[in-house]
Amino acid sequence: MRSIFYVIVTVLNGAIEIITLLMFIRAILSWFPIVDRSSNIMSFIYMVTEAVISPVRSFLSRFEFTRRSPIDLSFIVTYLILHFIQVILVSLY
Repeated sequence: MRSIFYVIVTVLNGAIEIITLLMFIRAILSWFPIVDRSSNIMSFIYMVTEAVISPVRSFLSRFEFTRRSPIDLSFIVTYLILHFIQVILVSLY
């Protein structure tokens, strides 16, 4: 039973690492206007990261402060949530 839990924690931790990496690639590529956002790679990156960021963005839009903010705080909050989940997963095993 312990080995199954180890595999689950390892897979979840790996998935969070990949999503976090894709989020940073998306953020860096957003600085360059010449990047073709309709390419297959960019479509994949946006599809994966938006699935994680969108619920946080939806939740934060309920608050006046975040609606008025000139930056998208959902990216930062999503990263912090993913990092917190990783810390919990590592501490469980």
